[in-house]
Amino acid sequence: MLNPRVKGGVVFCLLIPVVTIWLGLKIDAYLGWSLDFGSIRYALSCILILFGGIIITWALIYLQRRGHGTPSPEKPPKDLVTDGPYGFVRHPMFLGYFICGTGSGILFRSLGVILITLPVLIVLSIAYLKREENILIERFKDAYRIYSKKTPFIVPHLYWKR
Repeated sequence: MLNPRVKGGVVFCLLIPVVTIWLGLKIDAYLGWSLDFGSIRYALSCILILFGGIIITWALIYLQRRGHGTPSPEKPPKDLVTDGPYGFVRHPMFLGYFICGTGSGILFRSLGVILITLPVLIVLSIAYLKREENILIERFKDAYRIYSKKTPFIVPHLYWKR
């Protein structure tokens, strides 16, 4: 039997992406959709998947080193992390995940992934993260409230503050 932490990781990192892509491809086949970026398709998809993966890895390592914990509820961070990738957005792992999903949609030439299944996944993730933020407010009190007021949820500001 798998440890719940491992099971959650398998579901989040393997099962959800596979189902998202599979459903998107089924929608494409049903509606006759196809997405083609020509010869840059592979380069563009690889760049997005790599960039998303780097964000996820950076956030995981940073959370372990600075927060002294993991994203798992079984071993949550002991300290609130507000710098590094968490200085740009409150949920950088999800940002990376969505960037990877977009790259995967381009790789598989799937408008269904990009226009339907990925947005549904984003909406469900936001609902999940809103509940998670209530737990973070309970754990870190005003420190998290202050952090959440000055740091974007998932989409970083597209300008530099001076």
